[in-house]
Amino acid sequence: MTMSTRSLASLLALALAACAGKGSDTPAPAPAPEPAPVEAAEPEPEPAEGAGDEAEPEPEPAKAAGNLLETIQKSGQGSKFLEAMDKAGLNKHLTGTEEEVTVILPTDAAWENMPAAIKAKMNKPEEAAKILKYHLLPDKMDLNRVMMHRSLPTLAGPEIPVQVIEGTTLKFDKANLVEGNIEASNGMVHVIDQVLIPKK
Repeated sequence: MTMSTRSLASLLALALAACAGKGSDTPAPAPAPEPAPVEAAEPEPEPAEGAGDEAEPEPEPAKAAGNLLETIQKSGQGSKFLEAMDKAGLNKHLTGTEEEVTVILPTDAAWENMPAAIKAKMNKPEEAAKILKYHLLPDKMDLNRVMMHRSLPTLAGPEIPVQVIEGTTLKFDKANLVEGNIEASNGMVHVIDQVLIPKK
């Protein structure tokens, strides 16, 4: 080997050694940090029995129904009847607490459509009282009880014929039932579409 060749080989060896040294100086990558251990959540203490429970509200007491006079006023269907009862001095039957009464109540339209002959009778106190009392039954009777009878006693004396047609239509004499079983504290109200006229 010539001198030049030996020098070149020495230089290559030095260069390789330098490169190898530099590579060894490169720092190794830092290890990834280990995740922090997750601490188990401590269970929340259970509330003491009964603690925090909201008391259930007490049910409101049922409102007592008004008397017959008040009930008819609220219904909005018998103002003409009430006027006539007041004029005849018969309101005690609607406000009393010692007796229960069932009112067969004609609508205001029924009073407006009364025949002229009946309107003339209503101008006579004795006749008016008899017609009005013919709409009052001396007991509290719902429709189930009404339909068990073929006629009903009245405070006027004569009885009202009762008829059930085909199981669907209830008639008080010639008047049709419009609304029934309106309850009052001292009785019951059934609304009809005609004024009842007692038989002589």
